[in-house]
Amino acid sequence: MKKIYILAACAMIAGTMSARQLTFEMGGVTLEPGQTKGFTDIEIDTTIDPEYPDITMDPHLSLLSDVTSEDVTLTATCTSGQKIQVCAGGECESNTTVTKTNVKVTAGEALETQFEFKDVTGKIAIDEIPVVVTEISAMYGTDASTEVKCVIVMGTKDDVNAASITMIKEDDSLRAVAGGVAYNVYGKSSVALYDLNGRKVIETTVNGEGVINVPSGVYAFTVNGAVKAQGKVYVK
Repeated sequence: MKKIYILAACAMIAGTMSARQLTFEMGGVTLEPGQTKGFTDIEIDTTIDPEYPDITMDPHLSLLSDVTSEDVTLTATCTSGQKIQVCAGGECESNTTVTKTNVKVTAGEALETQFEFKDVTGKIAIDEIPVVVTEISAMYGTDASTEVKCVIVMGTKDDVNAASITMIKEDDSLRAVAGGVAYNVYGKSSVALYDLNGRKVIETTVNGEGVINVPSGVYAFTVNGAVKAQGKVYVK
């Protein structure tokens, strides 16, 4: 009987460990793994200097976990070169790359990462607001199998759209064609397309070759099933 109890306990522990999952939310909207999300709601304070204002970009990025943990590692790397800030429930740190270890998360509760770009130096002209591109990842401890990533592109609306186009990463299974996205998959797969605001535009099951008709624009995509892929396409 004692052996049965031990085996049952081990099974419960194994089940709990395998269930660990992290997700990012931005403005209350869940981000897909690997998703690139644009943010254009910039706070501009011209009180001191109308031409060289204080600038804040805070996308309200949160981290969620389905288990309580005190060993989450959160890393933010600004690939466009600016200094960004991350607090994640602890001491705020600012640099081009910030890594927070032993981050505490509570199951089912959103942890505000306090990730933001802020400039109060008075050196950035109001017509020269930068595009801030940051890759953000989180995992339990050093367990890479639990890692989740996203990319946040912050700036003015026109600049964010332009930056997203230069970051296009197509995949052999999907490519942009006139009026839509062409697919070429060797088995039944689910294709989902998202706009720059993270809204799902369409999700459909495909097999073989064909075209998904969508309006012109930049789309992030995921492919799951017989084929697995993710990236972006620019439909002209």
